[in-house]
Amino acid sequence: MSGGAGDDVYIVDDAGDTVTEAVGGGTDRVQVSVTWAADVSAEIEKILSRGLAAIDITGSDTANVIVANDAANVLSGLGGADRLNAKGGDDTLLGGDGDDTLIGGTGADAMTGGAGDDIYYVDDAGDTVVEVSGEGTDSVRLTASWTLGAGQAVEQLIARGSAALDITGNELANELFGNAGANVLTGGGGDDTIHAGAGDTVDGGSGADSIIVTGGGLGQIRVTGDSADNLSTTDAGWQAAGTVVLDGTSVERFVKGGVTLLVDAAVDTSGVQTAAMFGATVTTAGFDRQVVDTTTFGADRGFIIQGVTGTTQSGASVAAADVNGDGFDDIVTGIVGGGGGTEGEADIVFGGAGVMGNDVGGRQVVNLTTLSAAQGFAVRGGAFLDLFGYSSASAGDVNGDGYTDVIVGAPGGDDAGGDAGEAYVLFGGAGGFGTDVGGRQVINTTTLTAAQGFIIQADSAGDGAGWSVSAADVNRDGFSDLIVGARGGDDGGSNAGEVYVVFGGAGGFGTDVGGRQVIDLTNLSAAQGFIIQGDSAGDLLGRSASSAGDVNGDGFQDILVGAPYGSDGGSQAGEAYVIFGGAGGFGTDVGGRQVIDLTNFTAAQGFIIQGDSGGDRASWSISSAGDINGDGFADVAVGARYGDDGGTNAGEVYVVFGGAGGFGTDVGGRQVIDLTGLSAAQGFVIQGDTGSDLAGSSVAAAGDVNGDGFADIILGAINGGDGGSQAGEAYVLFGGSDGFGIDVGGRRVIDLTSLSADLGFIIQGDTTGDSLGTDVGAGDVNGDGFSDVIVGAKNGDDGGGTVGETYVIYGGPAGFSLAQVAGATDGDDTLTGTAAAERLIGGRGNDTLVGGGGADVFVGGAGNDTIDVGTGNFFRIDGGLGDDTLLTTGNLDFTLIDDVAIKGIETIDITGNGAQALVLDRSDVLAFEADNRDVLGTTHDGVLILAGDATDSVTLTGLTAAGSVSFGGGDWNLYAVGSVVVLAVDSDITLV
Repeated sequence: MSGGAGDDVYIVDDAGDTVTEAVGGGTDRVQVSVTWAADVSAEIEKILSRGLAAIDITGSDTANVIVANDAANVLSGLGGADRLNAKGGDDTLLGGDGDDTLIGGTGADAMTGGAGDDIYYVDDAGDTVVEVSGEGTDSVRLTASWTLGAGQAVEQLIARGSAALDITGNELANELFGNAGANVLTGGGGDDTIHAGAGDTVDGGSGADSIIVTGGGLGQIRVTGDSADNLSTTDAGWQAAGTVVLDGTSVERFVKGGVTLLVDAAVDTSGVQTAAMFGATVTTAGFDRQVVDTTTFGADRGFIIQGVTGTTQSGASVAAADVNGDGFDDIVTGIVGGGGGTEGEADIVFGGAGVMGNDVGGRQVVNLTTLSAAQGFAVRGGAFLDLFGYSSASAGDVNGDGYTDVIVGAPGGDDAGGDAGEAYVLFGGAGGFGTDVGGRQVINTTTLTAAQGFIIQADSAGDGAGWSVSAADVNRDGFSDLIVGARGGDDGGSNAGEVYVVFGGAGGFGTDVGGRQVIDLTNLSAAQGFIIQGDSAGDLLGRSASSAGDVNGDGFQDILVGAPYGSDGGSQAGEAYVIFGGAGGFGTDVGGRQVIDLTNFTAAQGFIIQGDSGGDRASWSISSAGDINGDGFADVAVGARYGDDGGTNAGEVYVVFGGAGGFGTDVGGRQVIDLTGLSAAQGFVIQGDTGSDLAGSSVAAAGDVNGDGFADIILGAINGGDGGSQAGEAYVLFGGSDGFGIDVGGRRVIDLTSLSADLGFIIQGDTTGDSLGTDVGAGDVNGDGFSDVIVGAKNGDDGGGTVGETYVIYGGPAGFSLAQVAGATDGDDTLTGTAAAERLIGGRGNDTLVGGGGADVFVGGAGNDTIDVGTGNFFRIDGGLGDDTLLTTGNLDFTLIDDVAIKGIETIDITGNGAQALVLDRSDVLAFEADNRDVLGTTHDGVLILAGDATDSVTLTGLTAAGSVSFGGGDWNLYAVGSVVVLAVDSDITLV
């Protein structure tokens, strides 16, 4: 048959029929009802199967469209760019040479493209594709879940439509594209490239894979992989949102709009186009820095606490503590000119998940003048010029009642003589703070009852006790101990200074004096505490004092005290002293009091950090730095606000790393780290931005602000002028394990002038003269798992005069939030989450918090809580106070989980879940911060308990066996750090 010119139709019903068509002869169609092969040179556009019989059709060497019927056909394209369409049967499609399109039908079709760049359409999981390497660039377009067969050299697998598909490559290098659905994209072997979006789950498989993510839409993108893989984004604006734990694996999190990207920590994420997490990028002197401008920051970034009208210097001191046990950290702000005169005041503002305060010019403001009982309460100083509120700190749980207490200094107090000073300990509780005074709840310290707290009264007139305050469980008895600096103390010489450590306990704090409980430091007994006595006259030891964390890793909390006018390194170079905690034996008896004399300070007692240059006044401010480098030891920060490395009085902060020992060199029998020669192994220097900034005026541990698993620090530079002359600045420096700064004369230095967004960010003062950075602190105020920073600006004038302000800047990406699981009351609640990431905050009862598989934040609050993380899915766990239990059904290697991710847990229980395997090391156990007492019927305190079955096992490193105990019908094997028992393991569990 020869149709000639025109659009011809041929009916073929015999295998011997022939069709002749020349090029340009129209668009021709052959309808075939028998097995048939076209002439190889025939220019036939379409060959259509008719009838129901299974037939074989072979096209020509030109471009044919061949369509099957509903039987099992064999369609062969031969040469040319053919289009082969299967239908209802299990068809075989053979493309031959040319760039062919093979379209599978509803059956399980077998398709072979042959040479050329072929396209396959797959709509059935049973479809197969055969491609040989070197025969073009081929793609499979999918509307069904499908796995590419082994050995098939297909370059691209592309999801079509919007249905969720599971697509799996093979051992060769494939490129996978998801669609708008929630796909599962698995590369298999080979060096694959995978394109994903919202809702997708990606596993590169083996090989060096490249994952390319596009934002937009809503949902989660989960990427698993290893160190050979890399991830990039096609769009900018992603924000790093910390490290979470999923099924016991550490996972990086990024967010953009409504999309959360979760990536295994081993995957290279340098290709993620991130935006500044904190504030805007500001170019100064050619350097791009990340700046939070307090003039314009909105509700998504934090809020302002404005001082009481008619008072002065709110924000002179700041701190965070969960005083009311609801699971949210509360903010303490000292007002040295508060109370109607200068007796001073300290106001506590309760944290919470909602928007804080009222909108005032686009900023959220809590006005202390109108502080309601639902918002917090005030504590008022006792007498004119007491300076109550000059210092403040969380006191931990001093009396063991399950609530966090607060300590406030009044260095101008006169109870023991003019300016002798006092410190006030205020007990936390579920409520009932003070009485109504003009609409505010006020505790008046002149009538402080034993139920409300107690007073620590100075030794002598002029001591200035309360100039600095802090707390730590120094003797590991499960009760927080109090640290009170008296910079004017004279026991070691005129103004040598002293620091007093007062032990916590279940009760009996001092004696009744006029209806108030008073501990008189003049008569401090060995059972009550001990004294740290300044080295030399004029040192002003105690101008600063802080908990240090466990610097030497022996299981005891250490103390850091400052003598900024010490002259060992030059006139007023300054010194800081780290005093090691221990079970007892602090100092020697001097007149009935236990005294550590820093003149004869031994290596067993601690070490000295000596200022760099005369006039630096190192230790003007001091703090624990947390574990900033992630080595399992607490580090310390020492501010030298008059340091000149960055310009005259630009200021510096020195971070000194903790370790198992070897702190400095012997100088006259004392161990000294000389900051002049601080090596990279010992720590690093943070150098002020500009002359007269006074960087290091304040410094504090900031917790994990960016959620990367490392502790961060915050420092204040009260004279910084970026926001106006002496508006002040605060700097947040991120922790990490890759080294800090650059080498400058043999020391590692971070120059704040060039602080980049990957190193930290700047908080810029609002207005000229505000002195932002007066004091700094941190806590999780809104319960989202990120640490929030607190910055005082004592001369802020938003409320008039120098009323002062305190700024709370939220950690994590701006606007990031987690839904809070409802149902928490003051009773014993059970809160159950979903598969999404959520906040489960228990409050004050004995609560049970059950995660649903998301990267959840668990906060127990007060009470004996149970936290169930399933196979190991969480962002942060904080059991709070009380005896709290962690339940898991997973095999968790805690050495792979950031130490900052879990705290406040007394028991890990893996009983009744089949065979489970856990891995723990020394730093993991200590990071849990177990605060139980008299563990397992013994006098051991702060011991983590691991309960399980005979099918369970545990691997321990860095711990030594310390015997066993029998209790409660069971036997427990004990493990120690040095001589301190820190872990009790159920004897049924196998030690691996």
